[in-house]
Amino acid sequence: MELTNGVLKIIVGRDLAFWRYPSYEVYLDATQRNAEIVELLIPSEGIDKNSVTTIQVSGNHFRIALPVRALNTMEYQEFRRYNADFYVVVRFTPAPASYMESLALNLPGYRIAGGFTVMASMESPSRMTEMNLFASDLNVTYTRYQQTPSLTSLRAYGYDSYSRRWSDVTAFVNTSGQVTARVGRPGTYIICR
Repeated sequence: MELTNGVLKIIVGRDLAFWRYPSYEVYLDATQRNAEIVELLIPSEGIDKNSVTTIQVSGNHFRIALPVRALNTMEYQEFRRYNADFYVVVRFTPAPASYMESLALNLPGYRIAGGFTVMASMESPSRMTEMNLFASDLNVTYTRYQQTPSLTSLRAYGYDSYSRRWSDVTAFVNTSGQVTARVGRPGTYIICR
């Protein structure tokens, strides 16, 4: 793990190929937990050989559950044909403030409490390609909200560029008002009521 300028980079080892646990929790110290940007680097060898493990990271701003099988997409298979050894990089960031302001103006009837962005790419020493879909859902809880009177009415929404609509991607909301979103593709997700 490496923490630089608020970015927590977690490089998963190649021994991921031999893990057969249903979940693996990455433990963070107090400084690492406070990172606003989390970047996971997962080796292709582990993705090829492991379909059962979910990598979990819990910080002060994000709680992430990433099933390794979610990264084994058609895009991944195509990239794999031309690159022997590479990493899939999945990056979680707060949504840009300008984007949140524009949404507040363009989504009448919604009160936006916060949002996050998920980006994914495949990176080898000689190539880099963005990912557009995941093979299954990631569960992401983003806990940095603006103050709202009723937290339990919050929902998570993701923009579907094909239908050009916002879709409800809420997996569940707990009693403290934390919303967990089902993330099926890279993009920006909003928390609103």
